Amino acid sequence: MAVILDFYSIIVEISGNDEEVIHRLSQEFRYFNTDKKAHSKIDITIHINSNEFDHSSLPSIAAHKITQNALVYRLGEKRLINYHKAWCLIDDERMVVDIHSPDKDSLFEIGYLTIHSLVGERLELKGLIRLHAMALETKNYQLIVMLPSRGGKSTLMTGLLEKYPHWKIISDDMPLITLSGGVKPFPSKISLDSPPESPLWKTVLWEKFSRVSYPPKWLCSVMDLPHGISENCKKPIMLIQGERLSSGPPLMNKRGFFSMMRALLTHMVIGVGLPIILEYFLHFKFSDFFKLAHLGTKRILAAITLSLKAKKFTIYLSPDRQKNIDLLGLYLDE
Repeated sequence: MAVILDFYSIIVEISGNDEEVIHRLSQEFRYFNTDKKAHSKIDITIHINSNEFDHSSLPSIAAHKITQNALVYRLGEKRLINYHKAWCLIDDERMVVDIHSPDKDSLFEIGYLTIHSLVGERLELKGLIRLHAMALETKNYQLIVMLPSRGGKSTLMTGLLEKYPHWKIISDDMPLITLSGGVKPFPSKISLDSPPESPLWKTVLWEKFSRVSYPPKWLCSVMDLPHGISENCKKPIMLIQGERLSSGPPLMNKRGFFSMMRALLTHMVIGVGLPIILEYFLHFKFSDFFKLAHLGTKRILAAITLSLKAKKFTIYLSPDRQKNIDLLGLYLDE
């Protein structure tokens, strides 16, 4: 079984002997599924293998790098990464990744993060910069709300889509920002601690995603929703930094350029919260400095342009989700 994904002309082929995991990855990135016949050149190849990695023939070598979640070894021009429940062999020259694990959840999680890590770097080299935020197309705006991980982006998004069925989806977690300050969709599955009980969300299929180092999440595909995906939208951008209140009603205040740049430094330039495998992104060589400097320059340029173009606010979210949704609707002229 083989699946082809087209991420803005970055072509990824996923194949292997575990059809269930390959299908799950295909559904996770359903918006980017494409026909193999349309692409003669594959940029990244990922093999999903449900068997144990045979490391009995490996030489006795010291780990090149030890991170919180992995041991990284060098085998000539290749890198071998031990994630304890999974092994990955990366051929950087051919851009081929072999992932081995008998544990399906580990196989899916590493496959998912592999795609985000390798594709994300190439997208940014093309000038499509990832922003850790949720984004929707409303009647009058492209709405972007930045919140940290577990800050309530997906909870806010599900409530807004429930109230405003005519809104379209840009991304649950990672819209792409161009160097000119435009917004491009990157729809993936909505991720929550538990499925909502409201009528809209009972109509979609929820899948439990068990993760190695974090509590499980429940996922559903935005492609199953009636709202549709926003494409080629030219509406003005409303960029919002979210904060959480312990009590009281929600508030919204205008923000200036430099104040918003501080938020973008976290969510875009540094990229805190973006799905990435550090061991894929960095080779732990001196050349990493130049790569990070190059990508950092692009991220700063996109952040500056976005902050200049957008209407900028801070929303102080109350514990009452409905009041937060009503306040946003008021500012969005809904």
